[in-house]
Amino acid sequence: HAANAESQTSMSAATHPSTRSRILVFLTISGSFYRDVMRGILAYADHDRSIIVEPVSPEATSPTAFNDNIPTGLIASINNDKLLQILRQWTRPIVNVSSIVPNLKYPVVRVDNDAVGKMAWDYLRSLGLGNFAYMGKRGVLVSDEREAAFRRIAEHHG
Repeated sequence: HAANAESQTSMSAATHPSTRSRILVFLTISGSFYRDVMRGILAYADHDRSIIVEPVSPEATSPTAFNDNIPTGLIASINNDKLLQILRQWTRPIVNVSSIVPNLKYPVVRVDNDAVGKMAWDYLRSLGLGNFAYMGKRGVLVSDEREAAFRRIAEHHG
């Protein structure tokens, strides 16, 4: 009977949207990175039927517009101060998937920029190149971290 009760509970959560967790996804999907992030989130949601993913464009609205039907949480690409100010009003859990704004207090899922710097170094060296320059956007976390990693590796290898 216990297995049957578990099966009914799982079936109920999967078939009745009111018992499912609602996750808003605030992403600008103009870049391939964020499209890949969205594909991963949707694949997970397809696997775990207990959550509903609702993609929302951060340019179109703010999460405070959903106060009538408050989502369980938010996945966001916090990549500018305007969005950060809006999200500071948010009281539900937030996970950041951006590497643009430094020193945020939210849990983050992002690219390992040290590994990217090392991969760039390894690739350029495999081509037999020996003189390097790094071009990035100063003050943007992802760019600053990749530059720092590349510089460390270059200095280490002379």
